[in-house]
Amino acid sequence: RQPDFAQKVMRDAFQVTGCFFDLMQNNLVGYCNAGFVQEVTQAFINAGLSPSYLMSTGVCGDLEGDSPVTLKRALSRLANMGPRNWTFYGYLYQEFLKPYTTEEIIASCDDDRAIEALSQITGDRAYIENASGAALASICERDLGL
Repeated sequence: RQPDFAQKVMRDAFQVTGCFFDLMQNNLVGYCNAGFVQEVTQAFINAGLSPSYLMSTGVCGDLEGDSPVTLKRALSRLANMGPRNWTFYGYLYQEFLKPYTTEEIIASCDDDRAIEALSQITGDRAYIENASGAALASICERDLGL
């Protein structure tokens, strides 16, 4: 909300985003903070950082100069998070996934937990239709409020 925010972020994007995501992971994870994280994530995007960059350096913990995170790796990371983190990182995942079709995303899922997370994050029924086993049971339980 400060006019020089973008300039400050771009001066050392790796350090700024690293500090923010480290703080989030260690102290702020929780449903009540999801709106705050969404707002800051959008501010980073507005400042010129791509969702792919934020996914690489923030969520996946890549070092500056590493290859950009792949869809498959981002989804694998998502599968290994718990539901609290799905809510927390949901907005960044939604932004990161925009260039991909639902079919590409589903084809890149190696784990039903990723399908379950995508169902929760996006609300897209296509993920429910491709879920199986424990992930499908969990989605149905959540939808029924059990």
